[in-house]
Amino acid sequence: MIHRHQPRTENRSDGHSEAITGHPGADGQLRPALHRLTDAIALLCDPHLEVVAGRHRHTPSWYQQLRDSLAGGQSEGGGGARLVPIWADALDLLIEIDTAVACWQPAGTSTPDRLRAIEHHWTTTGRPQDCRQIDQISGIVTSWVTGQGGIRRLLTEERRWTLPNPCPACGTAIAYRKDSGGATVRIPALQISPTGCACAACRTVWPPDKFEWLARVLGYEMRYNTTGS
Repeated sequence: MIHRHQPRTENRSDGHSEAITGHPGADGQLRPALHRLTDAIALLCDPHLEVVAGRHRHTPSWYQQLRDSLAGGQSEGGGGARLVPIWADALDLLIEIDTAVACWQPAGTSTPDRLRAIEHHWTTTGRPQDCRQIDQISGIVTSWVTGQGGIRRLLTEERRWTLPNPCPACGTAIAYRKDSGGATVRIPALQISPTGCACAACRTVWPPDKFEWLARVLGYEMRYNTTGS
């Protein structure tokens, strides 16, 4: 069953919110609206071709790449289960996508499966007066890949992970930030990337040459890549 939904909004410079509706579909423009829906779902869920060193190769869908990019949960080590860093921005976006799609289409085994069911529903039952709602879905799905906070930009920028530990400098474990909708959200204070670790609360920064010291202080094991004959 396809549920009616509220369109996603973005804040404008004048302080008002504006709905994201994609292309405005008027009555009588059903076929183009359905094509936009199909293209948006394919953009998110289908494998695609890219050129690497002059050669074409198939890569996983943007949705699958987002799932694959996540490193988190628990890892079994010599001392039992221990926490490992989580890429917070990727996790937030994945939760947003999965939650929205499950709201639109509760039945299904996965987000791509639910989106295909949505596509089938509108393709078989859509009416001209449904164009606006179809375009709202298309616009949102497309923004998950190409938007300012979308998967494509997320995967091409420097990745940041979070650590659940309190900051060694200020003792803060939780900081606050504004999300893309302007709401205040809680985030782990320690943010780590290949170029350094920073506290979002006190702004202390540790460069990569301090990672070994930081790992000891936080109780993590350092892992090294080794090669040998």
